[in-house]
Amino acid sequence: RKGFILLSVIIAFILIVSTVLAQELPGGAQYAVIFGSYPGDEKMLDVQVYDRISKEVVFSKTIENVNINHYHHYEVHHGNLYILKEVGDTSGDNWAHELWLYNTEGERLLFSSKGLDFRVASDESYIALVYPLPPDYFYGGLGFLDLAGGEVLQEFSFEYIDEALSIGLAGW
Repeated sequence: RKGFILLSVIIAFILIVSTVLAQELPGGAQYAVIFGSYPGDEKMLDVQVYDRISKEVVFSKTIENVNINHYHHYEVHHGNLYILKEVGDTSGDNWAHELWLYNTEGERLLFSSKGLDFRVASDESYIALVYPLPPDYFYGGLGFLDLAGGEVLQEFSFEYIDEALSIGLAGW
């Protein structure tokens, strides 16, 4: 009985403390994303993709290692959730950002790199990626990931671009 009461209190606490954010997309888009966080575990999120027209939840999932402190950690298009994870030990060199796709059919790792940023084309045909390039990972690069084929089709290095002209994805 005490265990049930304690569990009920913990669940109620999680529900009360959960951070709920709905993404307001330009033009009153069809989908919203609702996040519920876990106190004490900032990288664990309950995620729901909600269809504003049908008033139904498209899918719901608990996702680990989400980097909610990244300024652009997710996008939603046509009910598909693109989300940035941070895996490994960030206090050393053994870590990476991973871009994942979640939808009703499942989940799929799309790309992995340190310092990753992304923007998904509105028709979901390509994803623009900014990430450090080998061999020394000092200079950044811009790549275009073909979502259908799963490979980077074109890649540009910032090595020879003046820093004042550096490319960002904020307006894409």
